[in-house]
Amino acid sequence: MNVYIILAASWGYNDEYSYHEGEGGTPVGTFTDKAEAERVRDLFELRDWRANLAGSDLAEWCGNDLEDGLGDVDKAEAEQRLQAAFGYGFKEEYGSLSFVVPEEPTDEQIRLLQELFPSIEFNSVVESTLDTPVAVGAED
Repeated sequence: MNVYIILAASWGYNDEYSYHEGEGGTPVGTFTDKAEAERVRDLFELRDWRANLAGSDLAEWCGNDLEDGLGDVDKAEAEQRLQAAFGYGFKEEYGSLSFVVPEEPTDEQIRLLQELFPSIEFNSVVESTLDTPVAVGAED
């Protein structure tokens, strides 16, 4: 039997930027349906992006190198998409890029940021196989 576990990532802070503290995370949900696990993970991601990143500079979540945190999109395309979604793009200071998330981002804006900066992830779904079925609700 396959089960799908939502793991909450552990983030640390070193007085300069936030970083993932190793692999894995804390289990926060278990499902037998992968699609349901992914749906709930997506809800957790929206919640956690709002709680952690609203009003923050994304560079602090990308090792202070925002351009390095971009996924498969180049800087020019990311700039264009940010301009379209937020009305502003990257800010460059002292040779480094920054992007401050608004205090109240919409779900669509958060989803765009998740796509552009895939290294910023608070929850993931992992699959595990149970060799021995577990009785749910069984009494001793």
